Amino acid sequence: MFNSLGRRAVLLFSALLLVVFGFVIGTAIMPSGAASFAAQPYEVPMQEPISFAEFELSESEQQLARLYTQLSPSVVSINVVARSSRSAAPTFPEEDGFAYGSGSGFVVDRQGHVVTNNHVVEGATSIEVNFFDGTLVRGEIIGTDPDSDLAVLKVNLPQEQLQPIAFANSDNLVIGQTAIAIGSPFGQRWTLTTGIISALDRRITGLNDYAIGSVIQTDAAINPGNSGG
Repeated sequence: MFNSLGRRAVLLFSALLLVVFGFVIGTAIMPSGAASFAAQPYEVPMQEPISFAEFELSESEQQLARLYTQLSPSVVSINVVARSSRSAAPTFPEEDGFAYGSGSGFVVDRQGHVVTNNHVVEGATSIEVNFFDGTLVRGEIIGTDPDSDLAVLKVNLPQEQLQPIAFANSDNLVIGQTAIAIGSPFGQRWTLTTGIISALDRRITGLNDYAIGSVIQTDAAINPGNSGG
């Protein structure tokens, strides 16, 4: 049964991940409910200002570069070995009845909980979670919600190594705002793509034919392996 922590993470995940200047990180379309629940639950670590003066970047380019630098440590890359008949994640060639896939996720607290898509880890026999600084640990599934295509993983790391993502109120979104997606597509290192908030209050059908409402749509490029970022 999906435990209370899993339900809490689902609610957190259901709010679009807003950051300063109206930028957004998330998947191509993401449910926007439970915005009031997703108010910033943790203090964001203070960091020294990042200077890009030597690169002669425009102000908007500097903002994107800062966001990538500050938020990438909160995003993880996930590699999965799964029973081939169960895995719905983008997979590499099957071997001996097993499929190999990858996805993304993000840290939600300092206790080691990571949220991703259920289809990334469905049927997994082994989960490897990679962090931006090169740290690699095993992940354990502690809760899933296939209807909403969400899953919660647990990693065993010291609190000081975990940087939770910052949440804001998705009710404040406006169509036309800049959106960015951070993830690990095609098994490569972290990437950033940009777009806009294309629509609000969309309704989509999940992988289990479950209707998901209050969805936010963005045209930021999403590639195989971005799922869960």
